Amino acid sequence: MLKIGSLSVKKHGKILLNNLNLEVREFGLNAIIGPNGAGKTTFLKSFLQEKTGEFHLDDINLSNLSIKQKSRIISYLPQFSAFLNISVREVLNLARNSKSGAFLDKNDELKISQAVSEFDIGDILDVKLANLSGGVRQKVLIAATLLEEPKILLLDEPISHLDPKNQCVILDLLERYIAKHEIYAFIVMHDIAHALHFAKNVIMIKNGNLQGYKKISDITESDINELFDIYSQIFEIKNHKFIYYSHKHFLN
Repeated sequence: MLKIGSLSVKKHGKILLNNLNLEVREFGLNAIIGPNGAGKTTFLKSFLQEKTGEFHLDDINLSNLSIKQKSRIISYLPQFSAFLNISVREVLNLARNSKSGAFLDKNDELKISQAVSEFDIGDILDVKLANLSGGVRQKVLIAATLLEEPKILLLDEPISHLDPKNQCVILDLLERYIAKHEIYAFIVMHDIAHALHFAKNVIMIKNGNLQGYKKISDITESDINELFDIYSQIFEIKNHKFIYYSHKHFLN
């Protein structure tokens, strides 16, 4: 179980997160949704940065660990990543180095090979990151993040640079990988339809406050309306949830 207690973040006198308490009792993909400026990215960063509150992973108090110790448990991919002018192959190797150390063995090479195949990046291994499109670069960075084999995965809008097809491909890969490897995953998402379709649970944040933490099956139109100040309708097609929303004045 992952337990977050009394999490508060304050910067320049402004409260960014206000006493969040959350218990995540099962592995899976948790979509973090809410309006712009709600505190979603701050929530992700709080796993690694200074703040008030505590994080417990089973019997481990993460708040007492050093940044280096946390990096062996937590992997974080920000929305805008700085990157060195190195090849895709080097990026993947470096990510695996963080898991296995300076020298990679056959098992590490197998893991990298599997990631290359799953993310369909075999034809760009010797291409520099700087020479890739934003979307393809993001695929590489996501693959590299997963090669670190974290227990807690933090992704900030990981599909924002991808076209619709690749958004679904990546989310499907993430959903299956997270379930297989029993990871607590937290992913900031703006597309509510994707959250409803791929996530197991939804964390709703507004004005730095936790509005709710619910299973996808329990999400209601009222939850979305209150969170975004918008009118919505949730419907199902073949047991999958979809959403329609518009400004209320459109209904007048």
